Amino acid sequence: MKLAYTEEEICKIYRNADDKLDRMKLLHELTQLDKKQLELILEKHGTKAVSKEEEKAYKIVLREKEFQRLFDLGFGDAQIAASTGVSPSTVFNWRDRQSLNSNGKNFNEETYFKLYKQGLTDLEIASEMNIAPYTAGQKRRDFKLDANKRRRTKEEIQGVKK
Repeated sequence: MKLAYTEEEICKIYRNADDKLDRMKLLHELTQLDKKQLELILEKHGTKAVSKEEEKAYKIVLREKEFQRLFDLGFGDAQIAASTGVSPSTVFNWRDRQSLNSNGKNFNEETYFKLYKQGLTDLEIASEMNIAPYTAGQKRRDFKLDANKRRRTKEEIQGVKK
């Protein structure tokens, strides 16, 4: 059976496939070759097929290395989260597992109290100060303040930003 793709093209497709796709499934659909045949072609050309589990573990390692790099540059949890496309709580949990304290460079008490007195919620304060919502809530509890719960109108929000 003549292949629609050369072996080199198969390897190139595998290496360049979007990480979110199941690479072997994609190759099977393109070539109609079974998994074993595809693995042999990849191996013959120096490309190792990895399992989904190996790929997921590798992605986690890369993500955590990026967290560490940004943390070392002084980024806060919210900034790291925004840069890597994860939630601030994911960064917080990673930092907690590493026993690292928050960089906390974005926290200014004067700004916090100004925003709190304007009636902003923890989430809104976090957004304005570019800190994690958890941090805004923790600071409020540290200062023994009640949570602001009222919903503000768009006009009120826009007035604060001006």
